[in-house]
Amino acid sequence: MTAIAWLSGSLDAALAQARAQQRPLFLYWGAVWCPPCNRVKAEIFAREEFVRGSAGVLCYHLDGDAPGAQALAARYRLRSYPTLVLYAPDGGEITRLPCELDGELFVAAFDTALAVHAAGSSAAAALA
Repeated sequence: MTAIAWLSGSLDAALAQARAQQRPLFLYWGAVWCPPCNRVKAEIFAREEFVRGSAGVLCYHLDGDAPGAQALAARYRLRSYPTLVLYAPDGGEITRLPCELDGELFVAAFDTALAVHAAGSSAAAALA
């Protein structure tokens, strides 16, 4: 099975890379000890459909236990584990994706958000 290509380095560097490459950025805010995060990793991130879909965006995992992570969480309004956010290449938030969805529904929501954004519309409005 292919794995998600998570970026390393800082979140600011990931956002700059997204801007430079004109690609959306998928942010996963989570922690190793977090049961809902572990469910997301097992039921969503391990799905081939998600791995394939994530290849079209840059992916960044912000570990909530890493130094400075809580300050970044405050800056980006990441309030609970896990938080899953799609950002446009310009750094604007496309939408926050619900982690409660099962794998198949999450992949559909992820794909829909990207398609709606690519069409120039608001993904948040389309997913409401």
